[in-house]
Amino acid sequence: MMRVESSTPKSSRMFKIMDVAVQYGIFAYIVIMFFTKGEGIKNILLYGSFILWLFSLRWRRLTDLWKEPIVVLFLIYVSACFLSVFTSVDPFFSLNAMRGVFLKGLVLFPVLSTSFNSEGKLKGLAIAFTFSVAILILAGYYSYFNKHIIEFKPDITFLHLWHNQFARYINSSLPFVFVIFIFLRRRSFKILLGILIILSILGLILSTSRGGYAALVSMTIIWLLFLTRGRKIDLKRQSVYFLCFLVIVSTLMLVTSPAVKQRLITRESIKQRLEVWIPAIEAIKSRPLFGWGFGPKMIRREEPYLHTDYRPPKRGAHNTFLMIAFTQGLVGLISYLSLLVYGAISCWRNARARDTRLFKSYVLIATLSVIVGNYLIHSLFELVSFTGLSIVLGIAVASKNIKSEDGEY
Repeated sequence: MMRVESSTPKSSRMFKIMDVAVQYGIFAYIVIMFFTKGEGIKNILLYGSFILWLFSLRWRRLTDLWKEPIVVLFLIYVSACFLSVFTSVDPFFSLNAMRGVFLKGLVLFPVLSTSFNSEGKLKGLAIAFTFSVAILILAGYYSYFNKHIIEFKPDITFLHLWHNQFARYINSSLPFVFVIFIFLRRRSFKILLGILIILSILGLILSTSRGGYAALVSMTIIWLLFLTRGRKIDLKRQSVYFLCFLVIVSTLMLVTSPAVKQRLITRESIKQRLEVWIPAIEAIKSRPLFGWGFGPKMIRREEPYLHTDYRPPKRGAHNTFLMIAFTQGLVGLISYLSLLVYGAISCWRNARARDTRLFKSYVLIATLSVIVGNYLIHSLFELVSFTGLSIVLGIAVASKNIKSEDGEY
């Protein structure tokens, strides 16, 4: 466990100020991280928090952190990504591709895993996700009714997302909103949060994202398995009733919405994906161990297809595992899958290791559901964000290491 070293009152006060600044910087970043405008503000919040976290390292002991298997597997996968730069057909291109999403993930994981290991801080993160979902949903319904778009998605000045992006973002945030819903005691707030969850799921259904549907179903199953095992307490029973209600509403939406039904029966998107997957698989055979080099746009370059019968595809991979195999080879794919599988198993075990009524248990189940829904299932249909995965895994490590209400470092 990470602990604060003995220090003078002045240095201890300085550490607390830095720690609070880091927390609120990350809270604010999570609220607006889905915005397609304001990149400068997001960078200030993220990298400013990271710099403060670096300064606070003098008061932290992180030796035990290296014993965490998730941390070790995360570092192994990151090392595989860097290795793919050196083995790339264009190292400068691959190194340049690491800016942005990958770099943000590298910054977020250590900050979250070491600075948020208390119940109060995790509640703050869940509340930040709640505000983020509220903004997404309000923007989505405004766009849907005012712009008469077929696929539900936010389309306003500062928030423009493709329908699959919207579905992934909702699925990555909604489980943490559900944790707040479970533990709320004020009836008025609970009703408002219940309405937000229902509107979120209806919006996700109207987005016509089939990968989003599959992820949502898997996440619901995980929650039902967790809530229906063990002692029958009111908290669990009420939560099960709420989830069953959502399943019924969702089924009615799927049956009655013409746009959703049309999306479910069309095969055009599958055909378009195969036009990318087949050439990509042929290119992977030429460099199976280390891949062609880091970067999502590598799959559209000409070099990988020179010795195949195919031309570079015009579309992206739409499959995270295929993309990793293409860019980082088997080394990257095996390390990535190991990270996901162990992360999921660890969350389930730690959630049930003690009293399952503890807040940390629900946070761990929320984390598990996101790993399975977004990063194992939806990854089969779309490219998922490394930044989002870093956030989820950082929360998993922080939740596991909670020992007291105030947290220990």
